[in-house]
Amino acid sequence: MSGLGRLVRRLFGGEVQAVVPLQPNAPVPAPMAGLACASASPQTPAAAAIPTFAPANPQTPLTPGELRFLAGFKTSANAAHYHEQSDFWSSVTGQTPTQLLSELRHQGLIEAADPAGRLVAVYSSPQLSDLCKARNLGVSGTKAQKAKRLMKADPNGMERLVGNLEIYSCTEEGRRLVEADELRRQQEKQEAEEAAAIAFRSGQFRRAARLVDSYEAKQPIPRGMGIRWGQRETTREEHILTLIAESRPGILAGLTDGQLNELRLPAAMMFLWGTSQAGRWRPGDREGTYGRLDADTAARMLVFYAQTKYELSQLADLSRGGLKYQVEVSCASDACPTCMRFVGKRYSLARAPELPHPRCTHEMGCRCMYISVRQD
Repeated sequence: MSGLGRLVRRLFGGEVQAVVPLQPNAPVPAPMAGLACASASPQTPAAAAIPTFAPANPQTPLTPGELRFLAGFKTSANAAHYHEQSDFWSSVTGQTPTQLLSELRHQGLIEAADPAGRLVAVYSSPQLSDLCKARNLGVSGTKAQKAKRLMKADPNGMERLVGNLEIYSCTEEGRRLVEADELRRQQEKQEAEEAAAIAFRSGQFRRAARLVDSYEAKQPIPRGMGIRWGQRETTREEHILTLIAESRPGILAGLTDGQLNELRLPAAMMFLWGTSQAGRWRPGDREGTYGRLDADTAARMLVFYAQTKYELSQLADLSRGGLKYQVEVSCASDACPTCMRFVGKRYSLARAPELPHPRCTHEMGCRCMYISVRQD
């Protein structure tokens, strides 16, 4: 069974007979006819190529949360930042940063950074340049190059600046574990993305939303703040995915059905995974293909339209329940002249202007938004 098949079985149970990776010209199931991925998905790395995560001489295996903590020291890092976030890391790992640092040192996974590494961890590139200028040194190169230059020219002065700071970096073994975990997480997310895309193309919007929800619920540091991954209803996501699959926003009115359908899968993936770019789901971005908009912007406009339509429908439901709402339009400070005409105006739900506005001329697309106003 493929890695994708194992993922679907873990998330939903039952047996999976076959899971076929998305292909650019694969037949599209009837519920979503016309939706096609514009480019083949890159191959998932073979599981056998992923190194083990166990240290050479471990006291205890590292948990996913501990691996994420360790990743912060892949390059030199100031432990003070982690002590300031003690509550966060305690919730992720069940240990305080002090306990984690002690354990990682004991296992030989982190070590005190050398003086040049300390400079890199503490100072920004412009600050290192200022230190170099003060000593008549060159200011070109990376932070590491500037730090080495400073250490060679003024080792005692640099030691006084950073010598007493608690700064660590991964040992070779620690870096190996971090890179192995990064590869594992990359593969796991790619498999979850593939499964969600297959579900969307098949018209299974609930499954697509649940796949993403289940993936995030398993992460030691899930995406977003205050989202109850794995414990929430996905009704909102299902409705918005339906609108992405079926709607034709006015701002994209000049596109053919084929052009619009090229955008539906990238838009769904952007919405599900909370990104502003389509990444590997982006269709061929030929100049002029989507009118004056590039592929990412056009897909964002489709997401934006679906979200605002859903917001209006929710306000309408509340109004039918006895609460009365209007909407006010708010725009970016550099919005186009067309959109600026709507700023600060209030509308009934039935007369609210479509967003994104069909006549918006900004190169980044319409960025106006509704602000709900309750009527007494």
